[in-house]
Amino acid sequence: MSSPLYRLIQPTLYKMNTITTSPADLLFLQVFDGEYCHPDTIVKYLYIENHYGINSFGRDLYIKQQLARGKEKNTSAITDKFDRLIKSVEENGFNTDYAIGVDKNFYLRDGSHRSAMSLFLNLEEVRVNYINMEYPRNYRYSWFTEHGFTETEIARIKNKADQLMDKANAPLNIVLFGSCCDESEFICEVLKEYGEVISCTQYTPDEIMCYNICRELIDASDLYGKKHDATVNVKNSRIAVIQLKLSFPHMTTAENDEIKLLKRIISYRIPVIKQSQEMRTSLTDKTFVKDSQLFIPLNFYQNSRFNTILKLLNK
Repeated sequence: MSSPLYRLIQPTLYKMNTITTSPADLLFLQVFDGEYCHPDTIVKYLYIENHYGINSFGRDLYIKQQLARGKEKNTSAITDKFDRLIKSVEENGFNTDYAIGVDKNFYLRDGSHRSAMSLFLNLEEVRVNYINMEYPRNYRYSWFTEHGFTETEIARIKNKADQLMDKANAPLNIVLFGSCCDESEFICEVLKEYGEVISCTQYTPDEIMCYNICRELIDASDLYGKKHDATVNVKNSRIAVIQLKLSFPHMTTAENDEIKLLKRIISYRIPVIKQSQEMRTSLTDKTFVKDSQLFIPLNFYQNSRFNTILKLLNK
């Protein structure tokens, strides 16, 4: 595809493939073969911190990165543009009309400044536009080594990336309801294979609340558009909520075959935590829990929605 043609049709293609997800999902989707592959986003995060006096080196790192890229040689022009973005967010909030652009693997193509801002602001969701093609960009740590960054500078970027990933790795809200709550202790033992069990809390809501919460969880987990007819039968109004912090989320993407027009261009993909699917299979195989009694968030965006719903149990 020629560059002029691509620039012409790109906005239309992106708008045909727009989803809402969390900055955490997008962060972990930048990990390939065990390596975080978009540290330039972290440099922009460090610049934002420097702007607010949290560190004293982020601005210099960002200028050095942009000069190495060769797109701009004027230091003032480099910083002024970013400062205008930060000021705009301060005055008007984060503009969700400008989606972050990614390729078919959700690898960042356009919008790393906005991605950094969304992480800094602890936003729960962002809009993502993707095109169903691969457009890899080499911004791995090796790029920084090749362009004269020192070991100290690279270590600062890596340390901040590790901090952000640990913060983004919020405990998953795994929900059981009905008689399978009796197995929660054994289920926690099974889940330890995937990470640290932070807590396991049992609730006995009335039948109406139990039904409403399960209904909302079904709706929140319906990322594929297949559960609108699902029924909820509450015979034992008990709910157990297990919070599990994964050792490290392994993200991938899944395609919905039901919503697809032209496979190469227009399709519908979602970020998925691979362990979520593995845990569901493991729990239904090793315990008496049924699939209909188990809610496991597929990604961090869904996990956040679960968290909001489950707050009803503490009222």
